[in-house]
Amino acid sequence: MTLTISNKVLGLAAVATASIVSFAGSAEAAVIQFDDKTVHGGTISYNGTGGSLVGKDLLLDTVLGIDTVLNNKKELSCVGCKLNFVTGANISETPLYEFASGGSVTITGKILDGLTEIVNGTLLTGTFTENIFGNVANGFAVFTGIGVNSVNSALSSYYGVNATDFTFAQTSIAAKNVKVEKNRGFTGTVTNTDFDTKPVQTTPEPTATLGLLAVGAFAANSAAKRKKQA
Repeated sequence: MTLTISNKVLGLAAVATASIVSFAGSAEAAVIQFDDKTVHGGTISYNGTGGSLVGKDLLLDTVLGIDTVLNNKKELSCVGCKLNFVTGANISETPLYEFASGGSVTITGKILDGLTEIVNGTLLTGTFTENIFGNVANGFAVFTGIGVNSVNSALSSYYGVNATDFTFAQTSIAAKNVKVEKNRGFTGTVTNTDFDTKPVQTTPEPTATLGLLAVGAFAANSAAKRKKQA
């Protein structure tokens, strides 16, 4: 005897599968954005002797959830928040600078939802996974970086992002009053800091999901047949 799964049951399985994939995709598309909306400050510097690019006390004052499962587009206050980073060693200099991956990235401070404290302390830690590139010319500097990081669970949970591994890719640092020394080292005052982080993209496992749905569909269809035959 050959058992077949009805089109109706398969349709339900397809809808369920699409819902699961859609939910997973929306969670992974979420972005937690740190920004210096109303405050600016901190410094970036390079010693000119093959050392690292160093960012010290870059100011941040807001956190925003974009496409998050919970509290989407909810902006939080970031009180006393600072971004600090150190890259790998210098690779090339002036006017296009390149620094090696590695180093460290941290964001610290206190996050408030109105008067309610969400978290206080270390908000994010990470490291650069790609070389860091930037342009230093005419008293200005711009650098961008890509890497991996973790986010304080209290903050990620607030936005409904239940992940432990994150990436940052839209990180941009701009500075003015950049003075380049004879050895091509420099120091500048930061005027803009953007830091976006999102969950690491994972590949769905359709075999396991569809397998479970197929088993359920098969059982439902078999039960319906037995009921009809009875």
